[in-house]
Amino acid sequence: MLKGQGHLPWLYEFDAKCYRRSGLTDEEKIINELARCDLVVALYKTRAGSRMKEEPWFYGTDFELFHGLRLGKPVHLYVVGARYSTQLRGLLGLYAQELILKHRNMVPH
Repeated sequence: MLKGQGHLPWLYEFDAKCYRRSGLTDEEKIINELARCDLVVALYKTRAGSRMKEEPWFYGTDFELFHGLRLGKPVHLYVVGARYSTQLRGLLGLYAQELILKHRNMVPH
């Protein structure tokens, strides 16, 4: 959908392959791509995600949000659906209290 509208999204799960032989950590790969991007769009569905290897106090999406903000990128946070884990509810509560990110509840079709 984004590509059809002329955007070039970068998704770690698919696009980090170009870094295979770089010797960079996952965290360094993500920060490199965040530095190149125009904005950060984060999606949560039901849970907070996996913790980062090198920085275990961060979940992957939170790492991206934090560093996107640190780099001065516009950040948009979307929550898909209305049913999610207690762990994710706690994280979202932090964001809402700090008024850092946009929070939109999108219900899938």
